Amino acid sequence: KSRTSVLSTQGTGRMLDCVTSNFGAKHRDMLQPLQLDDADSGIKVEGLISKAAPACGLSSGDRQMFFLNKRPVDVPKLAKAVNEVYKQYNMHQYPIYFLNISMQTTAYDVNVTPDKRSIMFHNESALVEVNGP
Repeated sequence: KSRTSVLSTQGTGRMLDCVTSNFGAKHRDMLQPLQLDDADSGIKVEGLISKAAPACGLSSGDRQMFFLNKRPVDVPKLAKAVNEVYKQYNMHQYPIYFLNISMQTTAYDVNVTPDKRSIMFHNESALVEVNGP
């Protein structure tokens, strides 16, 4: 049986290299670095988000990925906040983003669902405030 590669990286540890390996150079050219650091809440967000220019987003939100301390997670309220802010600058497209949220492990609970992608934040409003409107 032949194997098909679904996900591949160059092993550099750089998020931009991973995005380029999996989605192509076109996506790389549409992205810019994002870094937010809120010392009061201890929340740090860093990664890549599409530039707020025509043709730098997509018609659907299928390239939107959050990571919590480098683990993939689903954060619907935060996704909505990021999309709303992006729509202020590019109202016809959805942003592409790959964002890692760093916070203390005591600030959230991963034992909500068996796949551990759904997260219960102890202070979700602070997280949305750091990233949203």
